[in-house]
Amino acid sequence: MRFSEKHGHTRIRSVLQVDDIDPDLRTALWNYQYIIIFGSGEYESEYLESAPFASFVHALWVFHFNKPLDELPALVSVFMRDYKRYFFSCPWYLLYDLLEFLLKEQQQLPKDRFISNLNAILERYLSGYRIVGDAVIQITSQHEIETIEETLAREDIMSTVKGHLSTAIALLSDRTNPDYRNTIKESISAVEAMCVLLSGDQHATLAQALSLIEKKKGLHPTLNKAFQAIYGYTSNADGIRHAMLEEANVSVNDAKYYLVSCSAFINYLAQYL
Repeated sequence: MRFSEKHGHTRIRSVLQVDDIDPDLRTALWNYQYIIIFGSGEYESEYLESAPFASFVHALWVFHFNKPLDELPALVSVFMRDYKRYFFSCPWYLLYDLLEFLLKEQQQLPKDRFISNLNAILERYLSGYRIVGDAVIQITSQHEIETIEETLAREDIMSTVKGHLSTAIALLSDRTNPDYRNTIKESISAVEAMCVLLSGDQHATLAQALSLIEKKKGLHPTLNKAFQAIYGYTSNADGIRHAMLEEANVSVNDAKYYLVSCSAFINYLAQYL
């Protein structure tokens, strides 16, 4: 894990990629589509018209890039140079346009596997988008991003709360070894720290703290029960546990849900400070 991730300096917008594509994700997408569409790079001929992907290149040039056909490079190497330059320099949203074109145009590809592998890449690098059918759809909203940013920017909550959230973000953003289980634990720990602060009882469990907030601050009983049901966590000598965290398959979607929902809950509780 990088220094910026370990010490909480990674921006949430660079973690959950909604309005950008970072270099690592762009490179991963390039490598996969290059292998699948263009093969090993050992072409039958140096001339584009003789290359096995010539029909695809023609369609890409004319229908996607909307360029005159007579300006299409004759040499494979020249086309690949220009195509790669575009792939690595175009705005993030145009790259997703390109992915949609690949999905629609490359009918000879094993489509289900192609989509599955692309989605695995998007998930690994925490893109805010996934492929469904022939379309790239958004799965992470700007509102979710803003909820987390609002919590981290607050000056009225203690550093311990922000520390847990920053650690959760760092664990989620680790590209080589993401820790979704502990992302959830740290997100819940941030909520617990906030509740303990409001309850005034440093030894209270999350459930106990919520009950004290209900009595002292006027938290509605229905909300108290709802929050306890949502988080469904218990405290013991070893800290916060949950049956879900003992399951083998804790996903990035689980981790993201708790990070966002815990941030929203903390923002809500801040009214009682």
